[in-house]
Amino acid sequence: MAAKSRTTKPLRFRGVPASLTGVVPDRDDAEQEVRVSYRPSGSKEARDVMVLGDSDPRIVRLTLPDDVEPGTYEGTVMLGDEERDARLEVEAAPGLRVVPEQLRVQAHPGDLVGADLTLINTGNVPVQVRRTQVFGVFMEGGVERALHLGYVDKQKGDRRRVDVIADNLAQAHPGLVKMKISRGYGKVGAGELRELEVTLDIPSSVKAGRTYRGNWELANLVYPVTITVSAKAEEEPDED
Repeated sequence: MAAKSRTTKPLRFRGVPASLTGVVPDRDDAEQEVRVSYRPSGSKEARDVMVLGDSDPRIVRLTLPDDVEPGTYEGTVMLGDEERDARLEVEAAPGLRVVPEQLRVQAHPGDLVGADLTLINTGNVPVQVRRTQVFGVFMEGGVERALHLGYVDKQKGDRRRVDVIADNLAQAHPGLVKMKISRGYGKVGAGELRELEVTLDIPSSVKAGRTYRGNWELANLVYPVTITVSAKAEEEPDED
C-alpha cells in the first residue's frame, strides 16, 4: 500500500489547462515516475493527468483538457510509491479560432462587403463578441515606399526626410475598417461553435489597385484580413 504524506503542504500546479507547472522539490531523478490525478468539479472520481518532463526533474508540467473551467481542483501526486496531496490552480484561457483561417475580399473604395465566418471557442471561458468591431489596415508595401521616398527626397525648404516618411506612412493607412456582425454576436460559451454573418465597411480612402492588410483582434484571436482594391475600370466610349 502506498505511503501517504499528510505533513507537507499540497504540491501546487498553476497555469492554463494546456500547461500547468509545479515544483516537486525532492525529485532529483528524471527517471522517477510521477503520476498525477485530480477531481473535476461535480465528480467523485479522480481523473489521470498527462505529465510532461522538464530539463530540471524538480519541475513537473501537466496538461488538462482545454475545456477545464478556471478554478482550484484537489488531487494527488504519486512519486514512486509515495502519495501526496496536490492542488491544481487552473487559470482562464480564452481561445478563439475562425474558419476560414484568413479572410480575403475584393472591393472598391467605400464598398460594403459581406462574408460568412465560423467562430469556435476552444478556450475554457465564455467570450463576448460585440456587434460592431473595428480594426486598422495598412497598404501592402507602404513602409518600404515611405522609406524610399524619404531617402530620395530633395529636402526643399524646412521639409525633413523624417517628415516625408511620416506623411507617406500616414497615406498608407486609410483608416479603420468597421465590421458589423448581423448574426452570431453575443456571448460565445466555452466549446461553442457559432456561425457569423459579417459586413465590412471599406474606407473610401483606399486606393484602387492596392492591397491592404490588417488583423481583427478579439481575446486571443488575431485574425488576418486582406483587402484587394479593384483597379478603376477603363472609361467606356459613349454610345451614339
